[in-house]
Amino acid sequence: RQQVETQLIESEHRFRLALDTSSNGVWDRDLRTGEIYFGENWHRTLGYEETREVSDALSFENLLHPDDRGRVPALLEAHVHGETPRYEAEFRIRNKAGGWQWILSRGQAVERDGQGKALRIIGTHTDITRLKEVEAELHCATVDLEKRVRERTAELSETNIALTVLLKKREEDRATLAEQVLANS
Repeated sequence: RQQVETQLIESEHRFRLALDTSSNGVWDRDLRTGEIYFGENWHRTLGYEETREVSDALSFENLLHPDDRGRVPALLEAHVHGETPRYEAEFRIRNKAGGWQWILSRGQAVERDGQGKALRIIGTHTDITRLKEVEAELHCATVDLEKRVRERTAELSETNIALTVLLKKREEDRATLAEQVLANS
């Protein structure tokens, strides 16, 4: 039995290490005790060197961007109560330098009680800050391009109206000239 327990502990350690090295961080939340484990990369991604700097849910929620503080816990609660098959949220979190980093957090309940309420959730988080920056740049470029297209369309419309007026005037002048030639002859 002791050997099986040792193997289980080693297996869990390897599992956490694999998750931690394959993403920007791993977290494991025991909802019965309120204990949260944040992997080493989780802290390093945000610039923290020691795990105790961000050690509990309260600290985590304090680091959330004010606009995300209501939505992110609500998404987690929906998963805890079995309303969603997994937890997934994009949010901003304050890093140690004081800036905001975009994070994609995904998790899933690995243990539930008889009523389907989650008892333990394991997940990862991935820094998507650069992706969000590129999305913002693309959005700005799209807005700028659409503005330029509208401006150019308006210019072309004005030019088209001016050409139409000129052509009409030319037709009138040609008709007047034709009448004068006929009258003179």
